Amino acid sequence: MLSYEREDNLIFVDISTCDKNGVPVENARNRINVAVEGGELLGLDNGDSTDYEQYKCNSRKLFNNHLLAIARLPSNERPEDATSERSSGAVRITAVSKDLEPAVLIIGSAGDAQANCTIKPDDEVPVRKIELTVVDALNQTGAEANCSLALSAESPCVTIKARILPENATFRTLEWKPCRIEGVQTSSAKVEVSPDGLTARLSAAGDGNFRLRCTASNGKPHPDVVSELEFSISGMGSGTLNPYQLISACEYSAALNEPKQSFQGGVYVPAERNWLLFENLDFGADGSDEFSIPIFSFDASLPLELWEGNPDDGGKKLMAFEYSAASWYNHYQANTWKLPRRLTGIHSLSILSTTRFSIQGIQFVESPKAFAKLFAADADRITGDSFQKQEDCITGIGNNVSLEFGNMDFGAEGTTSIKIEGRAINGTNTVHIKFTPIGAECIGGESGQNTEPRTCIAEVPQSKELKEHAISLGECIKGKQNVTFVFLPGSCFDFKSFKFKR
Repeated sequence: MLSYEREDNLIFVDISTCDKNGVPVENARNRINVAVEGGELLGLDNGDSTDYEQYKCNSRKLFNNHLLAIARLPSNERPEDATSERSSGAVRITAVSKDLEPAVLIIGSAGDAQANCTIKPDDEVPVRKIELTVVDALNQTGAEANCSLALSAESPCVTIKARILPENATFRTLEWKPCRIEGVQTSSAKVEVSPDGLTARLSAAGDGNFRLRCTASNGKPHPDVVSELEFSISGMGSGTLNPYQLISACEYSAALNEPKQSFQGGVYVPAERNWLLFENLDFGADGSDEFSIPIFSFDASLPLELWEGNPDDGGKKLMAFEYSAASWYNHYQANTWKLPRRLTGIHSLSILSTTRFSIQGIQFVESPKAFAKLFAADADRITGDSFQKQEDCITGIGNNVSLEFGNMDFGAEGTTSIKIEGRAINGTNTVHIKFTPIGAECIGGESGQNTEPRTCIAEVPQSKELKEHAISLGECIKGKQNVTFVFLPGSCFDFKSFKFKR
């Protein structure tokens, strides 16, 4: 359908579509090709602020079933009448789209129009709608359960199918994501998508409410068509958060003073003492000793603290640190800090503040445990006749003491040396470093070879203070290993930390 208004020698043509019964198709997004004869096409616009195509073109998509074409008549001509028949010297505006009847607007004029021309539509049919249907659900035994938008421990899985409309849409790539109401991905559910992208298998991971979002981009760098189903999960308990992806601030479990929702999944923290608690961060066996926080603030620097647990209910302060960045309005900027000690396993952490700012979230850097600085006190197992365990150090190591560190993956490149931070009190102290392969991983050879345990000898010279000593292992240690530091009779050693070199 074409309608127009004019002002002097400018013609403003509204282009829209309707179905076979003449009813406007309000969600139409078709690409329209436009031609003007007897005048000049100045540009096209659809009112979509996310559409970055050029205005001066002859092809744009509808947005909410509308596209505006602006044409200019020769300066010595004035529009008089719009008819359905071509008249001599008329201005002819034609709009075409794939699989739709062309529309022609003829505006009478005293001058001569150009010869008739034919335009062809682009071979493009955008997605207008995505229909989502729950097709089956399974209980824990794998048997069919009632299809429902409420998942539970008894029925934790459900399958959803998508139908793309129109059926002949050109852009058929769909993206699926379980989202919180704030728009960020939730940790309460996981999605597996079929190869054709039309089927999603949804599995509950923890209690909560969320939306399963299915989107089509229609060739744009962002979602253009969105369909959602709302789900709830109960009876699963609290799920874990992945610290190696950005944990959005809106996912906080508790706060001293409730923050306000900010942009991009963040929250605004008021100018008073406050803390945000994030529960059940699963760092895994390797863990992390580095994190970053994206912040928007009008202040150039902010004093912050990181706590294990609730600062006001038995929590432990891990570190104080300062955020520093020149203010950039409505933009998050991240700073990165090193933790005083590595975090492994599951932890609940709080960020404590005393001033106002917007925080997007927190993210940790995943790094191999085998090449990280590890504290002796964090050993998986400590056995022996004589030793004392301090906060991050094992002191007074005497006869037959062993410190075990499991699941150390040195990869294919391996390691040939180690730095040991310690103090040999009564003279040079011999430390036996035992490497026990896990599975068929190798030590200095091909897979499946040299799988017997190996022991390297480290001689740590006497020192009055804790010092770092670089020591060669004498061979290349590769693959997954359990590492044990063995102190024989006669030892007198304080052991703080160690780090294998890549």
